[in-house]
Amino acid sequence: MRIALLLCAAGLVATACESREAGASEDASTAPSDTPSAGDASLEYDAGGHGEPNMDAGAQRDAAVSNTADASGAMGGSVDAASRDAGPMPMDAAVGDAGNVDMDELAADVAYDAFVKVFYTLHDGKGFFVNNSGTATANAWWTQAELIEMAIDAYERKPSDAYKTLLIQLVDGFVDVHSTDWSYNDFNDDISWMVIASLRAFLITNRPDFLSNAKQNWDVMYSRAWTSDYGGGLSWKVDVDSKNACVNGPGAIGAYLLFKATGEASYLNKAKAIYAWERKTLFDAKTGAVYDNVNPNGGDKWTFTYNSGTFIGAANYLYQETGDEAYLSDAKLAADFVKSQLSDADGLIKENDVSGDGAAFKPIMFRWLSKFVVDNDLQAEYLPWLQFNANRAWANRRLGDNISWNNWKQATPHRILDSHGAMATVQILQVVSPGGPEVVWYNSAPQDGRKAIEAERCDEKRGMTIEASEAGGEQLGGVTDQVWARYGQVDFGASAPSQLQARAAVAEAAGGSIEIHIDSLTGPVIGTLPLASTGSWTTYGDFSTTVSLVTGAHDIYLSFKSSPGKTYICNLNWIKFR
Repeated sequence: MRIALLLCAAGLVATACESREAGASEDASTAPSDTPSAGDASLEYDAGGHGEPNMDAGAQRDAAVSNTADASGAMGGSVDAASRDAGPMPMDAAVGDAGNVDMDELAADVAYDAFVKVFYTLHDGKGFFVNNSGTATANAWWTQAELIEMAIDAYERKPSDAYKTLLIQLVDGFVDVHSTDWSYNDFNDDISWMVIASLRAFLITNRPDFLSNAKQNWDVMYSRAWTSDYGGGLSWKVDVDSKNACVNGPGAIGAYLLFKATGEASYLNKAKAIYAWERKTLFDAKTGAVYDNVNPNGGDKWTFTYNSGTFIGAANYLYQETGDEAYLSDAKLAADFVKSQLSDADGLIKENDVSGDGAAFKPIMFRWLSKFVVDNDLQAEYLPWLQFNANRAWANRRLGDNISWNNWKQATPHRILDSHGAMATVQILQVVSPGGPEVVWYNSAPQDGRKAIEAERCDEKRGMTIEASEAGGEQLGGVTDQVWARYGQVDFGASAPSQLQARAAVAEAAGGSIEIHIDSLTGPVIGTLPLASTGSWTTYGDFSTTVSLVTGAHDIYLSFKSSPGKTYICNLNWIKFR
């Protein structure tokens, strides 16, 4: 068996957050459909309700980054339109195969590069991962920090100029939005996550500002978070009487990395103290459970994978530094708890959230537990289980774009997905090597182009909202000039359709057309659908146009064009080929 887990020993870290930010899975609107929505034309930063500044509205996700592709073709930046013409990335099993699948050597590259293609945007040399595949708005503070760590893991697995450039762009993008002083953020765990990401980036790049930002903000966080209440420990949030695992585990890791980066022994002492408090207060030394918090009511004994992950990560660092076997024993017990109690009967991790904070939990655990396994040569005990989870994740990816959501019990559907709700597969593939037990193939099947495809069930879009429809269900609204939507792997069948049908509402003051492209936004136009007024935004009509003869499965791009003098185009309900 080859070396099992490909993790760089330098500065492996984690990011997560207490479950308190209501991350939206789609940018759906409940606004009445008779008033078109403004869409998401600007590049804004989702600050998780913290009211942070917005990115410049002029950037688009498809801005070309010509200097970030390495010789092997790995993508390290946002992609230009030509990059979309490359078509689907390679896969290791046939579509619809009812047999088994396991990872090949390309899995980690394909998963990461596909994620970057769909979710990464760049503006003036500064980048971020968008909140979901239907918006240009960046992800929230702590989940953006976690996504940055995923990019760092990709670099540590496969060092390249492209991956290094991208992680630098991500850290610079975060600072561009949030500045270098993060003390205005009352969530101490938020600061801890980005401190870790910054320190990991420093260990790779030696950028002094990455270190200074981390040091300054960790010191501020520690000075306000560490109190004598409950015998010590870091508070979760300013003026909130709760001390949580989601800040103490990452706080200890951040302190240890500051010790490694600066050589200052005080940080090692603080790492030990934070860990000791968490172990005494939140760790069950009999079962290995890491409980969520302590508060005036006693505390909540919830067990989440990310809390176990950062506890394991801190214990492992301190064991590697001190040789104290107690740290090793703690980490082993916590890892066994995750494997036995936070996994189902088959060994699959139980957390399957695809939106909200919970979607970011298990990637953190896999990062830290994998590093612990590698550092201590524990592959024999944990590798088959880790590879089973990795194979399950890889087998669930979506046909065409190779995006996989975090629910590894179901094939990834054709719909708008949160970036952090699709990062668990990318993350585990960066830290667990190919091989291991084969699993049932659950890859998404092509969509039947001869049946109505709901307009809101696109895989990716820009510049529109998903909103309630007067015709029932939902629709694409706020449709303006130059916006677009992608529908992954629409199957035309062996006999080519000759017509596109659509149902839409077009107000008197609206109108335009839809260009239908195949395979990429700049791919061949197979037809153009004119949209004339139906009388109002709530009066729906049926439209049709002829299309060029196309067979087989293709990504379909709808590119909207407004009529001269018109701002809005339509509310689109569904499309169908026949």
